[in-house]
Amino acid sequence: MKILQLAPRFPFPLDDGGKIVVANTFREFVQQGVSTILFSLNSETELPKTAIQEAEKIGKNVIFNYNTKNTIGKIARSVFTNKAIYLQKYWNKNILEAVDTLILNDKPDILQAEHTCMTPICLYFREKYNIPFGIRLHNIEHKIWEKYAEEMKNPFAKIYLKQQTKLLKKREIELIEQANISFAITQEEKKEIDRLTNNVNVHVASVGVELDKWTPSDFSYRNKNQLVFATTFHWIHNTNALLWFLKNVLPIVYEKNNQVKMMIIGKNAPKWIENYANIGANSLGYLSDIRGVVRQSAIYVAPLFVGAGIRIKILEAMAMGMPVVATSVSAAGINATENDGLFITDDKEKYAEIILELMNNAEKCENAGIRARQFVEKKFSWKENVKKMILQYEEILKNK
Repeated sequence: MKILQLAPRFPFPLDDGGKIVVANTFREFVQQGVSTILFSLNSETELPKTAIQEAEKIGKNVIFNYNTKNTIGKIARSVFTNKAIYLQKYWNKNILEAVDTLILNDKPDILQAEHTCMTPICLYFREKYNIPFGIRLHNIEHKIWEKYAEEMKNPFAKIYLKQQTKLLKKREIELIEQANISFAITQEEKKEIDRLTNNVNVHVASVGVELDKWTPSDFSYRNKNQLVFATTFHWIHNTNALLWFLKNVLPIVYEKNNQVKMMIIGKNAPKWIENYANIGANSLGYLSDIRGVVRQSAIYVAPLFVGAGIRIKILEAMAMGMPVVATSVSAAGINATENDGLFITDDKEKYAEIILELMNNAEKCENAGIRARQFVEKKFSWKENVKKMILQYEEILKNK
């Protein structure tokens, strides 16, 4: 079996959740004996050579330079054509020609769309060459747009986002119904897809953690007063999550413990983080390997209020034997509780209270971290989840 995997971003280096899912799926396909080609779009001016080399070590990959960033022109076009910009901006003649050449040369048996936005391309080539395709639903995308529209304060932007949400929801449901198969990240999202669609072939194939990479450190090595948060700031909701935490939670923690340190990791971090340096906020910028800072920290925080799928960074922190304090949105799909080292609250006072309790009780903090590692070891395996996808594709080809 040969799979052509289509991704909206080149997934290396592995510095955010979406890229981690695409890259590890690519790696596992190859390791499990599936001939796989990764085709991905690149909006960056220049990719790090080490990132390209990392992809080439796994298998064949094709990087197509194409700017997917939203511009005034793209927004205006979406208004005049009455189409969802999230899908429309990936529909491009040059992309189609590049994929067509790949298909003619490599003759894949299956196409896999990473994210809904790559699905129209797969649908086009199924109609042209009768190649079955699956969708890796990292999120139910219109749900994210829906929440974004709700929170938008600008009245003109709010009107636009509501219109876009409506268009995206309609088309996203149609695309899922037209796919040969779809893979949801969580059981909750599978149930939502079942509710929204009619008689679709949808399965859960969750994510995983590289357990031999994300290993715990000795608890005595950690700074009991140090928090850590790692993210990518190109997504506005991550920026808003950090701002909420710095404005509403960190001041409460600092008032009770002025030794607190908040280590913030991520590319293009906002300048305003400096305004919170007096209460312990430290912006470290982009780190190619975050494990050193994470191992020095005692608690990982995840304060997201908009999102879907599973937060990979939470799982990686748990794999490193670290308790995590998260909002309900951040924790969605993991299905862990305080007994598994994942503490969940959306209340700022409670959030601070949990952090302070873990800081002040070393034994509780260490035991929570041990349980977190054990939970991830049992529940999140890349090998098993990608195997589910391979078996389903084999079944589709058998019945083709």
